[in-house]
Amino acid sequence: MAFGFFSGKDDFADIIYTGGTIHTMDDSMPLADAVACKGGMILRVGTDEDMRDIIGDDTEIFDLEGMHMFPGFIETDAAPVLDAIDEDVCFVINERENIDEILAELAEYINDHFNDTTDDTEEALFRSFGHTDGGGMFRSDETNEDELFGNEEYFEIPDVIFGYGFDAEILKDMELIERQHLLDEICDGTPILLLSEDGLTGWFNTAAFDIASAAAEESGTEILTLPFMLSALAPVDPMKFESSSFEVLQGYCREGFTTVFEGSAGSYLTGVFEELQMNLITESNAKLRFINGIYICSEVNSQYIDMQLKNHKTNYQELNGMIMGGIVSAHIHDGNLSGEYLTDMMKTAASRGATVMLDAESPEDTDLCRSAIRAFREKAGGKTEIMLSHDGILMESDTHFEYELLPAAGTVEDKIRIRTVLAAEKLGLSHLLGSVSEEKYADFTVFEDDPLLKPLIRGEMPDADMTVIAGEIVYDAADDNSSIWSMMTSSQVL
Repeated sequence: MAFGFFSGKDDFADIIYTGGTIHTMDDSMPLADAVACKGGMILRVGTDEDMRDIIGDDTEIFDLEGMHMFPGFIETDAAPVLDAIDEDVCFVINERENIDEILAELAEYINDHFNDTTDDTEEALFRSFGHTDGGGMFRSDETNEDELFGNEEYFEIPDVIFGYGFDAEILKDMELIERQHLLDEICDGTPILLLSEDGLTGWFNTAAFDIASAAAEESGTEILTLPFMLSALAPVDPMKFESSSFEVLQGYCREGFTTVFEGSAGSYLTGVFEELQMNLITESNAKLRFINGIYICSEVNSQYIDMQLKNHKTNYQELNGMIMGGIVSAHIHDGNLSGEYLTDMMKTAASRGATVMLDAESPEDTDLCRSAIRAFREKAGGKTEIMLSHDGILMESDTHFEYELLPAAGTVEDKIRIRTVLAAEKLGLSHLLGSVSEEKYADFTVFEDDPLLKPLIRGEMPDADMTVIAGEIVYDAADDNSSIWSMMTSSQVL
C-alpha cells in the first residue's frame, strides 16, 4: 500500500528541484534526479517518481534545465569579517608588528585618510552626545547647535581613528597613561582607538578616553570597560563597513558558497558584521549562512568563553540556522596558549556542547595540541568534537579529528569534497550541511555545466550559476543584482 497517497497537506513539499543532475556527495546515493524541500530543509532525495506523493497544489516545481546541483559550498578557511575591513573602514595592523612599527604606520595612515585631525575634544564630546535622528547623523540641542555650528541643523559624527589587529602582548608591561601618551603624540585632537587581534584589549589616546569617560558619567556607569568604550565611540563607520561587506559577500555567492565561517575576528567586529546579517535576514535578503566562531589567540578567562557561548545560544535560536555559533576557534602559535589553558578551554566548550577547532602553526604547536586533547579526554571524556588542523602528517585518533590547515585540491572533485563533506565535518555540522540528504539544510550550489568535467584553473573552480539557501534561490548569475541588493539593504539602516 502506498501510504504517501494519504499524506496530509503538511507533508507536501514547498519546492522540488528537478530536470538536472543532483550530485549528493552522499555515498549511499551519489546521484539523484530530484530533491524536495520543505521549511528550509531537505524533505526527500530521489527520482521524479519518488516525488509524486509529496506534490501538493502549492508545491513549486523548479526545472533545472539540465544544470548540475551540489550541496551548498562551505567556506571554513577564509575570514569574511576581516576581509570586509579595508583601509576605508580602519587601520589594519599586522599582529606581528612592534610598537614603533605600529606608530609609524598609524601616523602615515592618519596623514593619508584624515585631512583634518585638529578637532577640539570639547566639540567631539558635544557631537557624541547630540541626539540621533536615526540616520547615522546626530542632532544637537538647538541652543548649543546655534552657538557651535551656526544654523546647520545636522552634522556628521566626528571621525574616530580606528585600528585593529595588534598583539596585546606588546602592551603588557606598559602603564595606561604611557600608552595614551604614545598615541597623543601621533594625534591628540581626534579620538584614536586601536583594538587587539583577539578583540579584548583596547589602546586609546586621551581624546578617546575623555569621550568615553564623559559618556560613562552621563549614563551613571562606574567602570569604564572596553565594550563600553566601543559603544560610546562607535569607531566603525556602518556605511563604509556595509559597502565593503557587500562586496565580500557577493564574492562568496559567485564562488557558490552558501555558508561562511568566521573564526579569526574578535567579538566587536563579528558583532558589527552580525548586525548587518541580522538586517539582511529581517528583510529576507540574506545570501549566506554565517557561522560565528569565538576566536581565541590569548589566554582569556574561561568565563568570557562561557558567556559568549551562552549568548550565541540565546541570540541565534530563532534564526533558523542563518546565523550559527557554538564553535570555539583557537589559533596556536609561538607559545601563545599553554597546554593547560587549552585543556581548560576544551572543558568550558564541552560544558556548553560546543565544537573546538584548533589551528596549529608549527609541529611543536601541533604536539602541544595533541597533548592537551589527551589531557582533556582523560579528565573530562565526553563527546565534544575537537578538530585539529595543521601542516604536518595527519594522525588517526579516537580523541579528535585532524585536517590539513590549508587542504590542497588536485581536481575539481577534491575541491568540491573539501567545500562540502570535509567542511561540514570540520565544523561539526555534518548533521545539517555537507551533502544533499534528508533532514539537512536545503542549501545548494548550481552550475550550468558539469564542473567535474573541467580542470582547476590556478587551483580555482568556475563560478557558480546559482545558489540556494533554505530551498530558496538567493543568487542567480543570470541577473547578478549585487548593486541592487547593496542599495536595498543599506537603505534599511538610513
